[in-house]
Amino acid sequence: MRCLSPFTNYSVPIFKADERVVMDVRGMGTYVTEGETILAEFRQTGLMDHEVDLALSKFNFSGLPEGVNPITRVGVFDTEQFCLDRYPDEERREEMQAQIDQRLRALQERFSTHFIIVEEPKAPKPWGSYDKDSAEDILKLQERLEIDPTVVRRYEEENQGRKEIVSQMLELEVQRVPEDEDIEVRV
Repeated sequence: MRCLSPFTNYSVPIFKADERVVMDVRGMGTYVTEGETILAEFRQTGLMDHEVDLALSKFNFSGLPEGVNPITRVGVFDTEQFCLDRYPDEERREEMQAQIDQRLRALQERFSTHFIIVEEPKAPKPWGSYDKDSAEDILKLQERLEIDPTVVRRYEEENQGRKEIVSQMLELEVQRVPEDEDIEVRV
């Protein structure tokens, strides 16, 4: 999940570590930290085109000096990248990302002027009659119109999810990649 803030270098505490006092045998108390503090740190990096449009429509940049591009003030926090950098174990990473995503959704209600959650844009419909066409017609039209199979696959996955179309488009995507180039195909 990606989040945007109208402030760069802005942080939101997602989880705070717990502290407690532990008494030793002499009766001396010391603070012990349990758990970890996790901050969503918004940095000025990696804005996508659809995020630029969203930021300009959602945030108020009044008061900026003349000539300052408001986009230079937008901070980004990407939970997937954060977890990839921080948790090498895949199982732990997925668990933490789900927890962080859930917590950010809850916090967003309280901090709605400080950050927004960006949903990934939906894939565009490959052609006007796509939703009415049969799987067989879609495969024929995609080939005849020479439409990028990735566009067809993404739209199909987000909408009807017909396995025969998705698998055929994946096969075409793999065929289009030169042999010396590595790709990652997510199913």
